[in-house]
This record gives sequence, structure tokens and C-alpha cells, in this order.
Amino acid sequence: MQHTMVISEEELDILNDLLHAELGESRTEYRHTDDHEYRERIQRRIQTVERFLQKVDVARVYAGTLDPSGRFITP
Repeated sequence: MQHTMVISEEELDILNDLLHAELGESRTEYRHTDDHEYRERIQRRIQTVERFLQKVDVARVYAGTLDPSGRFITP
């Protein structure tokens, strides 16, 4: 399932900061837990946040190429 959102450059910056903070906290938690199942859940969360950050990075690259309705203009 895909969804479309229109996000401003300022919102992308905030999202980027929040995701980086979450990534740092999750990595710290991963290092400090001995529970195997919990570690696996944290590892999946880390991987998901990393993928999300990649998407945010791509969106930030294209943030300057929006048409008046907020849709990306493909270069």
C-alpha cells in the first residue's frame, strides 16, 4: 500500500532529525539488551528507520522540484 503526502522542506528537516534521534536510541537499546527476541525486534526497527531515512533523503533532494500543487516534478 502506498500513500502520498505533501511535506514542506522544514517538515522534512524535522522528520530527518527525529528519525536520526530514534536510530541512535534504538542502537543504544540494542547494545544494552540480552533478550534475543527483543534484540530482533529492535534490529528490524533499526532497519526500518534506516530505509525511512533513505526515503527522506530522496525527498529532500527533490523538495525543490515541486509543482504548485505540491507534486514532484520529475527531472
